This record gives sequence, C-alpha cells and structure tokens, in this order.
Amino acid sequence: MRRLFLLIVLLLVIEQVHAQTDTLIIDTGTEIRTFLTANIDSITVYKWSANRVMTPLQTENVIGTPSKFTVDQNYPNPFNPITHLSCYIPKAGNIAVRIFDINGGLVKELFAGEKEQGQHVFVWDAKNSGGSHVASGMYLFSVRFNNQQLTKKIILLK
Repeated sequence: MRRLFLLIVLLLVIEQVHAQTDTLIIDTGTEIRTFLTANIDSITVYKWSANRVMTPLQTENVIGTPSKFTVDQNYPNPFNPITHLSCYIPKAGNIAVRIFDINGGLVKELFAGEKEQGQHVFVWDAKNSGGSHVASGMYLFSVRFNNQQLTKKIILLK
C-alpha cells in the first residue's frame, strides 16, 4: 500500500492526476479515467521514450469493478470553472447526463446516446445550453441509464 501511495504521488507530479481520499482520477488529455482507491491493487504507468515506444513502469491490476449502475460524486466539488462527472454502466445501453438547477430546470444536457459498458467521465464547464456561464450555487447532475436515474448535488463557487 505504501508503494501504491508513492506511485500516486509520483503521478501527481508528472501527469494530470488528481486524487481524493477514495478516488484516483487520471487525465491524459484525450481520456479521463477514475478508479476507487480501495479497488486498486497496482497501476501501470507508461512513459514515452525518445523513439515513441511506450514502456511500462509498473503493472496495472484494477479489481472490484462495480456490477451495477453507479454515479460518483463530481470532482472537484465545489468547483470552478470545470468539474468531472463520472458514472459506471454495467452493460451497453442508452444514457443521458443532464445538469439541473436547484428548482429542477434543465441547465444543460451533457450527453444523450449509446455508451458501452464501463466507466464514463463527462466534463461540465459551468455553462448552460446557450453557452453562457451560470451563476454560483447548487446544481444537480442526473444520469439516466435504461430505466434507472441517479442524481448528485454539485456546487459551483466563483
């Protein structure tokens, strides 16, 4: 466990990696991956060499993948100017990710469509559907998967 902690600290220094007490978030610039730290046994970190070959530094073995539809708390929360919204779907299906104001009014639909099984991360830039910045305050993000819907509170502080 100590080696894993040191690896995470190293990742925080060399890459765009964020860590909470229960979640590790790795942003590669093209993809954002989140892992529950309790489910991480070890991590593989690849570093580009001069001839553009990826070489492993340590082996990744992520265990304990959820078996049901889940929605994680956004990161960071409170946030300004962007936040990451993460969900896990146990099988391919239609999902809709929406932001609502505290009164239940739709602020923005981040995604609606088909996604394959796995962890999916969406980024909200605190803008509404019209492209305008929204006011500071509490918002709700809702993820609907098939006939299930899960909602979390998020806070925007300017």
